[in-house]
Amino acid sequence: MIRTMGWALAIVAIAGFSGIAGAADEVKGDIYSLGTCPISGKELGPKAEKKTYDGREVRFCCGGCPGAFEKDLEASFAKLDEKMIEAQDAHYPLETCVIKGEEHALGDSPISLIVNNRLVKVCCKGCVGKAKDNAEETIATLDAAVIAKQGKAYPLEGCIVSDEKLGSMGEPIDYVVGNQLVKFCCKSCKGAFDNDPTKFLAKLDK
Repeated sequence: MIRTMGWALAIVAIAGFSGIAGAADEVKGDIYSLGTCPISGKELGPKAEKKTYDGREVRFCCGGCPGAFEKDLEASFAKLDEKMIEAQDAHYPLETCVIKGEEHALGDSPISLIVNNRLVKVCCKGCVGKAKDNAEETIATLDAAVIAKQGKAYPLEGCIVSDEKLGSMGEPIDYVVGNQLVKFCCKSCKGAFDNDPTKFLAKLDK
């Protein structure tokens, strides 16, 4: 059984979750990798409306949806986090607490939460704050675990964006989004991927 962190959003609010930010603000952690708008449920594409909320990127199908999302940010993020947890759970790379490490197995009831658009699992409530307070380190630990686990059986021989053979333009570039590993032939492919991630992630599903 997976415990989710509905109460964690209240902690974020108390800690100073300021809410609305502009589209040009820096994204912390992962880009928004869900394929649908959190308000309308419609599929997204490269022209999706992008906004950030305290560094978390959210994408919408149109300019009218952010207003509906922002009417109750705590409730909106609670629903969004549930969707992200469900979408990323199958790809989660660790069976131990991301904070305490190998000596603390997650067991049957790990606590699942979203940190900067990334699913994180910890063994207890005491690790929740540490995961959020040390978000960069937490995500780096997950990145390393994803690359180590998924890199061994990576299904594509070509770049996920250009289809160029991996290694033909130098060392392939590992990139993790939504706890999934993708590989690029060069740095320039990252921008195209970030613009429409679900289009390219579909190649892994095949």
